[in-house]
Amino acid sequence: MAIKKSILGVYAHPDDEQGVSGLMAKSARNGVEVTLAIATRGEVGEIAPGVDATPATLGKVREQEMRCAAQKIGVHNLFFLDYRDSGMMGTPENNDPRALVIPIISKFTKRP
Repeated sequence: MAIKKSILGVYAHPDDEQGVSGLMAKSARNGVEVTLAIATRGEVGEIAPGVDATPATLGKVREQEMRCAAQKIGVHNLFFLDYRDSGMMGTPENNDPRALVIPIISKFTKRP
């Protein structure tokens, strides 16, 4: 029995997959099942010039951009893990308890 090949990419934000998107696209065309898990929606990121977004809508815009990119790449499964974007080190957003980094740090430092 042949084993079905698959790729799982796990990324912090939408657009982090860009470095390997060519590999994912080629793999998908060759019958490999491609799955992406995106930890956040990038809602604390910069708003690029010309992007129709506000701080309140950036997460939704970035999610839609990711969905479009995934479709073009040929991704079979796309999951958003619903962690809050943590922003950059030293910013207030980075200390939000819903941010991905906080539970990981707490686990290994034994601090809440």
